[in-house]
Amino acid sequence: MSDKIITDLQTQVESIHNSRDFERLVNELFSRIYGTDYVPTRYHGDSGLDGYISSSKTLVAKHCFENPSERNTRAILKKAREDLGKAIK
Repeated sequence: MSDKIITDLQTQVESIHNSRDFERLVNELFSRIYGTDYVPTRYHGDSGLDGYISSSKTLVAKHCFENPSERNTRAILKKAREDLGKAIK
């Protein structure tokens, strides 16, 4: 894939500030990549688990930072750890 296509896709993804739209996009991408091996959960707020890749037993948690200023390493790691803790339960 060319650098321009990747940059354009990244710009489009970063412009999404609505959690449901972001979740729909990620579900679509994961479904195209993993086929029926990817099992998305229905949108339900934040219970931590957003999908599952059955062959690798991988929990998927996705998050749309609605405020771009939240996009920093510390905030991302904090959110990922919180979601993983919820998903395991």
